[in-house]
Amino acid sequence: MENSVFGGVTYAFIPDDRLRRVIIESTVRKEISGISRRRRPFWNFLPRAYRARKLASHVCSEITPNYTEAVMFSKLPKQEQLKYLKIFAVLLLVGRKTDIWTFIAKKVSDEDLPLVRCGKSLARRSQSNAALPCFKHWSQNDIDNFQKIQWRVLVPIFGGPVGSDTPHHELERERILPFVEWSLSSAGQYARVYRARIHSDHHRFTDFDVS
Repeated sequence: MENSVFGGVTYAFIPDDRLRRVIIESTVRKEISGISRRRRPFWNFLPRAYRARKLASHVCSEITPNYTEAVMFSKLPKQEQLKYLKIFAVLLLVGRKTDIWTFIAKKVSDEDLPLVRCGKSLARRSQSNAALPCFKHWSQNDIDNFQKIQWRVLVPIFGGPVGSDTPHHELERERILPFVEWSLSSAGQYARVYRARIHSDHHRFTDFDVS
């Protein structure tokens, strides 16, 4: 974890590169190797190591499963390439890592984050009135923690490809900013100017100081 300092408040976040170095297939296999065989009937016919390897590949890999694996594991059409890296990281932090199967089966992927409140549950932003079945058996405390902790892996990356215009970002108030240093640079009668240092994983600026 790194600390973001913004406006005198500290927020914890996971830098993008660190997330990708830590959540790798070997780590995921170790974490999910104990998933119950009773969760899905076909698990009974598969060796534990095979189950863990296939689930880990869905979490970490961008490789689309073949048709047989798609039907058995996540029912994904062959052309889809969904990622679950951030979903799995949040589940680890919430203490619900074995629920990764449900998210894969329901195709609730990194692209759906951040999830939004839907009554006492959570939903996709595109279907904000449809509570996700992934949270059906969760306690209210775990649901609230997922909604809050997801922002730790959704820290923006500023800048674009070399030679491109720097895009304008409209950020939610919950979005954690990757500012590892924050200080007052100057102040006048009508405004204050602050200087921030952006975490190196979260900007694409290369030719000048970032402030």
